[in-house]
Amino acid sequence: MNKKGIGAKTFKIIGAVLATPMIIMLLAIVLLYIPSIQRYAIDKIGRIVAEESGYNLNIGTFRLHFPLSFSINNYTLTQKSDTLLQGRELRANINPLPLLKGEIEVNYIYIDSTTIDSHRLVDGLRIKGHIGHFRTSIRNIELADNKINVSRLH
Repeated sequence: MNKKGIGAKTFKIIGAVLATPMIIMLLAIVLLYIPSIQRYAIDKIGRIVAEESGYNLNIGTFRLHFPLSFSINNYTLTQKSDTLLQGRELRANINPLPLLKGEIEVNYIYIDSTTIDSHRLVDGLRIKGHIGHFRTSIRNIELADNKINVSRLH
């Protein structure tokens, strides 16, 4: 075998080894957009939340939309017999480019028909109410500096 053939073969093997983790990561990201995979992930997250915190999280439907939008319908958060959060719809859209700089830019968060009741979570404080329609835009959540800039509330 000549030296050119060995060098090319070695280059291809090294390229394949380096590309494999990136291909696996891209495949995992693509799989997250499949509804049955989303349902499995949400069920798993609900079990982890229950085991780690004692809260029960139930989500009717969860949909992740490209690139970083999601919607949750018919959700409840309970602790023992107390319903802390119950709602019909929650949607959010996140701008992906600022994530590369360690910032989060939320184009919108929309909440529709949600009831909140904190019960006895904090001594001496109880938050109880109903949100009919709520929409906000949050710009520049800087994770490193713990800063949030809320630009609009509706």
